[in-house]
Amino acid sequence: MTVPKSKERIVSLTQRNPHPSITSAMELSLSYLTANNIKPSMTLSEYAKFTGMELRQVQSDAERNYLPLLKRTISNRRELKRINMVAFYAIPVIEGFDAIEKRI
Repeated sequence: MTVPKSKERIVSLTQRNPHPSITSAMELSLSYLTANNIKPSMTLSEYAKFTGMELRQVQSDAERNYLPLLKRTISNRRELKRINMVAFYAIPVIEGFDAIEKRI
């Protein structure tokens, strides 16, 4: 039985790095952000402008934990909520490797 070419590529990709670490996903994400001149973190307002979404929708997504938010630097201090763009781009990379691993 022969393996289709697409499956061969998936197998060879996962054999090189069967369990990509979170660190490597974060590094890939950060290099993408740097190459495309995207800030590593954005306020909700900046993110709304960046994506073209309504600010209220972004606020709603943040409240529902749909967006990875940075933790506040000082817990009792009032700060603007900031989206962690590095994590935002790293999460799909990690999920992609998990999906490929499940298909093999």
